[in-house]
Amino acid sequence: MDDDFYMLTEDELACGWRLGCKHQPHLGEMIQTQKLNALTDSIQENRNKNDLIFKKQKNYHRKISGKGFGIAVDLGTTTIAAELWQINPPQRLQSHTVYNSQRKYGDDLISRLAFAEKSALNMEKLTDLLLQDLAALFNKLLKNQNLSPDTIESVTISANTVMNHFLCGINPISLAYPPYEPPQIQPIFPFGHSLLPQAKFFIFPNLYGYLGGDTVSNLLTLHTLFTPLPKNWLLIDLGTNCEIVLANKGIYHLASAAA
Repeated sequence: MDDDFYMLTEDELACGWRLGCKHQPHLGEMIQTQKLNALTDSIQENRNKNDLIFKKQKNYHRKISGKGFGIAVDLGTTTIAAELWQINPPQRLQSHTVYNSQRKYGDDLISRLAFAEKSALNMEKLTDLLLQDLAALFNKLLKNQNLSPDTIESVTISANTVMNHFLCGINPISLAYPPYEPPQIQPIFPFGHSLLPQAKFFIFPNLYGYLGGDTVSNLLTLHTLFTPLPKNWLLIDLGTNCEIVLANKGIYHLASAAA
């Protein structure tokens, strides 16, 4: 019982919450678990609150004409970088970087997870800050190139597991406790930014734990630029957080840590 009082809040205890790993179930008891890999209610609620919030895209599966432009976003813990590309022929036109405004609530991911855990309002603040940062980046790129928002056909976002969840309004608090399972693993593609109504959005999927879409995008880039790859190689992404991928004869060994 001591672990229950240490890990759970007073409200959770009053509602009958207990640590499943510390209690043996008895016949007739019912256990309710969180639905993993599903969008939480918060994203449904927020979708109607803020003009910047993600909205469902009915035309996601339409083909890109290749005549417009695309934006690639590196959504980091400390900085957010975006590049504007001409799709056909491929040409990088401009890049711009801003600081991640979430820093006011902690420089590291654990601090922000703790902030999000305190209340639904805190979680909403973290999501809104990312959306505002993206809006600032998109506006800057469009203004400097004198482009209309309708000319942006695709946006690709690479981010770590926690940032992916914050961006989409999904509370990732499960990542703060063992076994560190993210609520969402699959690609989160049926949503777009209202600032770019014609753009097709794609967020790289999370792998597991703190190995997120940034690791997936790194692997994709590696296999695209260096083909064929040697049997053994080492990939290191050293930022505010560090991800390492060691390949040994086709088998990948992955790890992550605070840098």
